[in-house]
Parts: sequence; C-alpha cells; structure tokens
Amino acid sequence: MPASPVYRLAIDDVIYSFRDLAQRQPHSIFDCHFLALMRDLHRRFGTVITLNSFFQTHEGDFSLCDFPEKYRAEWEANAHWLRLAFHSLQEFPDDRYVGDTLDAFRHDYEVTKSEVFRFAGAQSWIAPGLIHFCRIPTDSLPTLAEWGVRHLAGLNHRKADGAWSGHYGVPDALAAHVAGNELGTEPESGITFSLVDLVINNCPPEQTSSMLEQRADTPARPQKIDLLSHEQYSWPFYPRHLPDHPERLANAIRWCVERGYQPAFYNGGAA
Repeated sequence: MPASPVYRLAIDDVIYSFRDLAQRQPHSIFDCHFLALMRDLHRRFGTVITLNSFFQTHEGDFSLCDFPEKYRAEWEANAHWLRLAFHSLQEFPDDRYVGDTLDAFRHDYEVTKSEVFRFAGAQSWIAPGLIHFCRIPTDSLPTLAEWGVRHLAGLNHRKADGAWSGHYGVPDALAAHVAGNELGTEPESGITFSLVDLVINNCPPEQTSSMLEQRADTPARPQKIDLLSHEQYSWPFYPRHLPDHPERLANAIRWCVERGYQPAFYNGGAA
C-alpha cells in the first residue's frame, strides 16, 4: 500500500453511458451526463475513477462492439484520471461465473478488453479491481493475477447459514479477516483483498459521515477507503433512479479528501 492514505472510487455496471454516446453521437464523451458528472468530480476533488464496465446490456440492445472510435483521442487524453476495467459480460444473470466457468470468464474479459483497446486505447484500460457481485470461477485467482490484478475489493457478507458471500471464494479465514476491514493477501496468487467501505448509492447524503465513521478504528482505515457506486442510479429510466446520486458521490469523496486521503486506482497506484 502507498505510504499516504488513499481513497479509491469504482463505478460498477457501466454500460448505459456507452449506449447513450453510440446512439446520439454527440461531439464529446462528456456530452453524456453521467460522464460529465465523473469529470466534475475529478475537477472538484482530483478524484480518479475506474468505470467497471459490462460488455453488453442485459436487454440485448447494445454491446461495446457498437461503440464508435471517434472518441478515442478524448478517452486517451483523460486516461490519467478515468480508466475502464472489465466487470462482467452483462448485469444478469449475476451467477454467470459461479463454478467451473473459467473459459466463459476468460472470453468475456478478452472481448471487453479488445473493444476498449479499439475505441479508447490501451492507456485507458486498467486491470479489474472489482468483479460483478464479487463472484469469480473456481481456481481463477491465478488467471486474474496474469491479467495484472494485484488488488480486489469485496463486500464480504456472512449469510444466515454462516456461509460467506461477496468474497471471491477465498478461504473462510481470509474472508473473515477482510470482513474486519483488514487487508489480506491470498498467497498463491499474491492478490490483496480489501473491504468496500461504502456503497454510495445505498447511503442517503445525510448519512455519509456516520456510515464512513463506523469503521474509524478498523485496521485498514489508516491506509485506505474503498468507495463504490453504480452507474444505473444516475439514469432517469432506471426504476430505482436516484436524483441525488451526484450529491451522494460528492459527499463521500469530500469526506475522504477533508481527512487527507489521496486518490488512487485499485491496480495502478496513486494518481
């Protein structure tokens, strides 16, 4: 971990911004209101952002193959703060990678990476730091390490039956360790795991401080804060649209910045 404490912002489930740009073909990627919001957060706070991207919509009306190359120079010009990473093929089913599914996992990663390289350039790509629902195929950690993954953030919930979920299938002892907001490394792959501190779309603006302060005395807090939100909550057509999503994002970032945390990528170091 870096010597200075860091905060990391990941946006999961990103696909509708790509669809919007491909359909409307505006002058700039920041003519998409969601990407304009990301740029505003960067300009105000210096935040660096990873967009964890789907390859296609689950509705079946768009894939990254449909995205034009006309914006490539703009993606590249902003790659110092805005990166694209693989998240999953699509939103549903959420158990696509459960079990012996490494071939499908590898295929989805490769086609997503290929399309991002085509339309946004290699420098806009970053190794994934959070896989959809924190579920990966059996014995796939070595493959993730080959892809450049050095760090994965998870949710690490213990279910009513005592089993762990949202933890990438790591051994129970490591899952419990990370659930206490301690950094933990899986020795064979060398991948370090951490706990997501706040799912921003689940946190009303007035609760930001209290939610983040809950882990004030946990072991990893002096080193990092992991922030997560989801793109779909910013789109009015989404059934659970949050008009205050920009405020929620800004509040969480501001809390980190005011306490001296520096922006960083999951697998790319400090900005």
